[in-house]
Amino acid sequence: MSFLRRLLGRSEPEHHHSDEPVPGWDAINDALRPVYGDIEPLHWGTIVRWRLGGPDPLDGTSAYRADGPPPHWHFISYGLSELYRKEKDDPAVSGWGIELTFRLRREPTEDQPPAWALNLLQNLARYVFESGNVLRPGDHLDLNGPIALGKPTEIRAVAFTLDPQLGHIETPHGSLDFVQVVGVTTDEYAAMRDWDTERLLDRFREREPMLVTDLARLSYLADPTLAAAVKERTAAEGSSMGQVNVDQLAWHDDADRLTITLGATAVDGLQRMVAGRLPFGNTLWINGPESAVIAQPAEALSWHDAGDAAVHLDLPVALGRRIAEVVSPVAGTYDVDDRLRIVVERTVITDQHGKAVETVG
Repeated sequence: MSFLRRLLGRSEPEHHHSDEPVPGWDAINDALRPVYGDIEPLHWGTIVRWRLGGPDPLDGTSAYRADGPPPHWHFISYGLSELYRKEKDDPAVSGWGIELTFRLRREPTEDQPPAWALNLLQNLARYVFESGNVLRPGDHLDLNGPIALGKPTEIRAVAFTLDPQLGHIETPHGSLDFVQVVGVTTDEYAAMRDWDTERLLDRFREREPMLVTDLARLSYLADPTLAAAVKERTAAEGSSMGQVNVDQLAWHDDADRLTITLGATAVDGLQRMVAGRLPFGNTLWINGPESAVIAQPAEALSWHDAGDAAVHLDLPVALGRRIAEVVSPVAGTYDVDDRLRIVVERTVITDQHGKAVETVG
């Protein structure tokens, strides 16, 4: 919980002059009041703001003891929207247009939330600030490990949905969505990529209406009836995930062959999306830091420069299936066709300080 300090009492903005207006912060508190009334949350504020060189992008995080059911901690972030003044050009949206919430199961006698949950929200906010990828309802993210390091849990990924109590609000600086972080297991995460995040979460809501994250729970898909229903819907509808963001992506056209280079951790997602999009007549976007590949189903293989460092790829469904057969998440060169080559590079996974923690491929 580096550079965080705990405050008791009503959530108030940090490090501002007493006469400085805080309309964005006040708007968040106004949204919380119908839910929690005058209940005092626990609040953690950053020592040094992100804009002043601090490591934590959120200005603060509040935690309420929610009765549920089940009893849980309800975390709310302050800092992904514009808290103090309007700075971004879009007048209709406040900052990134979101604040994060997280519901974590707690014991009825528990009086302090775990530090890892606060760090989780900071790390997710850091991802938004550094990548520019806004976490929207319907998105999902692989955590590349357990959601809480050192805890025995099958929760290793997260999905995002609209917070059921806070939803969408208008602030003096524009609109924002309260986006709830939901912990999911590895097989649930795979099912979301293969089918649809929100539709799968709707199935989970039948068991846990508030989508409270419980580190002790097993996969909902361990229920054979639910697993069969999800598999049937996936086969009939394909994947709703039309875009995927990857850390490593490049392409090269030498006239006779298109070479696509990507990181090892992106291979599984690519294979699933090709299988879940192309056979259903849907386009697939793969977005890298500086380039993109736009693939659509076609009778014959062809490609052309689409501008803005993107290549438009007409990809036969049969070649899409061959990608799943030929390419593996191991560094190497894979010829899918005489004219289509995929190069897989090792991926180095780092922590928030840039230290390598794992190499894939």
